[in-house]
Amino acid sequence: MANALKGEIELAIDGNAYTLCLTSNAIVQVEQLLGGESIGQIAQQVARVEYQRALLWGALQKWHPTVDLVGAGALMDEVEGGSEPLVEALARALRFRLSRTPIDAPLKDPDEDDDE
Repeated sequence: MANALKGEIELAIDGNAYTLCLTSNAIVQVEQLLGGESIGQIAQQVARVEYQRALLWGALQKWHPTVDLVGAGALMDEVEGGSEPLVEALARALRFRLSRTPIDAPLKDPDEDDDE
């Protein structure tokens, strides 16, 4: 079971629950995999499928270390609900790692106006 206080997120993939967690080691591996871009730069490009696959792979390493990069790509195709739940889970994991914002806090829509 995922521990939100440690930045863990449960994601349903092909009828199974996977626990995602972006550890420090995972972030270093993802940064290296994506040509040395910083995690902040990667977070800005999470809509790119290449980045989603790398982030999913990295986030799986703590609890599912046997999943390789190609396996992470195959899992992406089986995420229940399509790519939206995947991108949301990755965004939450990134936000937790970058700012320690609780996993269950609402994701702010960048188009929302703070003055409303």
